[in-house]
Amino acid sequence: MEKIDKKNVEEVISLTPMEEGMLFYYIYTHDTTQYFQQLSILINSDVDVEIFKKSWNYVVSNNEMLRAIFRWKQIKKPVQIILKNFELKIKMYDFSYQLEDDEYIINDILINDLNRKIDITTEPLRVSLCKLNDNKYLMILNYHHILLDGWSTGIVLKEFIIAYSSFMNNEKPIKPIKGKFKEYVKWLEIQDKSAQKKYWINYFQDFKNFDKKFLKDNNIKNDECKNWKYSIKLDNELVNNIDNFKRVHKLTFATIIYTAWGILLHKFKFIDDVIFGTTVSGRQAEIKNIKNMVGLFINTLPHRFKIDYNKTVLELLKENFNKLLVRQEYEYTSLSDINSYANIQPTKELFDTVIVIQNYPLDKVLLSESTTLNLNFRSIFETTQYDLTVVISMIDYIKIDFIYNNKLFNETYIRKLSNLFSNILKSIIKYPKATIEQYMTEYLFIEENLSKNFFGEKVRKCYEDQELAVNNDDFIFD
Repeated sequence: MEKIDKKNVEEVISLTPMEEGMLFYYIYTHDTTQYFQQLSILINSDVDVEIFKKSWNYVVSNNEMLRAIFRWKQIKKPVQIILKNFELKIKMYDFSYQLEDDEYIINDILINDLNRKIDITTEPLRVSLCKLNDNKYLMILNYHHILLDGWSTGIVLKEFIIAYSSFMNNEKPIKPIKGKFKEYVKWLEIQDKSAQKKYWINYFQDFKNFDKKFLKDNNIKNDECKNWKYSIKLDNELVNNIDNFKRVHKLTFATIIYTAWGILLHKFKFIDDVIFGTTVSGRQAEIKNIKNMVGLFINTLPHRFKIDYNKTVLELLKENFNKLLVRQEYEYTSLSDINSYANIQPTKELFDTVIVIQNYPLDKVLLSESTTLNLNFRSIFETTQYDLTVVISMIDYIKIDFIYNNKLFNETYIRKLSNLFSNILKSIIKYPKATIEQYMTEYLFIEENLSKNFFGEKVRKCYEDQELAVNNDDFIFD
């Protein structure tokens, strides 16, 4: 492990529980791309390379977590070390002389870059700029998820775009006002663990279905890759109906999504009491300017969903809304602590599906901030340790990505599952006064027959395969 110059150490910070969990997977699954993040963005304009480099290093200087490296060997507890100075060395490539199709070149670049991975002991962030022709570039960001969450990635990109525009106009960028990640770490350390323990022990009281995992497709023979993505886009009518429904009944978007997913798991697992994972932003902490801070704030928490056939759909939605409201106070509990409160062995997973709602989508950042540079989101590579992760992005439409373990599910299975999920979303806002028994035996069945396909074209991606399909044309903004 490379030695660190003590004079270049700004501070040493302990890890948050979420960071510790990701470090565990980094150490023990080092040969995989677990929690590796690769973001690619097309730049359809000329780029001043020196200003490009200057802008990125300006962003690094303003965000200490982009100067963080991690150490864990020969010390009692792992730490993150913030360097005073870290020069981000932009890797430059020129492919403008090549005759191959751009898509072929880009795919090859992304695969090779992906195979290099990230060494979090020496390299917080890697940025590459690939010239495809005089007015077309590909920018690639590589980092481990332990460094940043999705919200933070949006902040970093926004600051880069503003810095580049300012420097191009011979102006000095306005330094954003923000706190430091260590404030969040210290805040977590003073939370009342006894109250958290009491809440979660009560939360799992009488729960008996820990071993009821998602039904897998036993006919799968494809061993070529581990993680695939299947995407759908909800039609505008459904999106508007959801928006009106939550406003009229004073619900949240998350409540509707979680209720729909709970009903789906009930149908697939054949049980009335299920648990699935939900990701929270972690930015509700009482810390000044926390929404502008960069780091890993998210946390993944279990959500328990119980079916009562005598209640109406609306009553079930309200019940889940209230559960989530109460849970907010305890959403900073680490998943490892929650596992112990639920008497789950450390080697076992509490749930096998996770819902992620992204309300800070990168597409929106690029659209709203792109001025000097004409930026278009192209693709993102991301994996988790869960069998099935559902990522819901809210831009001007709702896009749902099903990231699944291809050794456990096949595309036909996931397509049927996505169909059912869409139908559940449509029917719970259409029949809110129906009892759950009526809904399950009558109304959902009707909806499944009436609604054959009301979402956009699928997009399939196979990660960890040498034929990496990274084209995202269906969702590129022109």
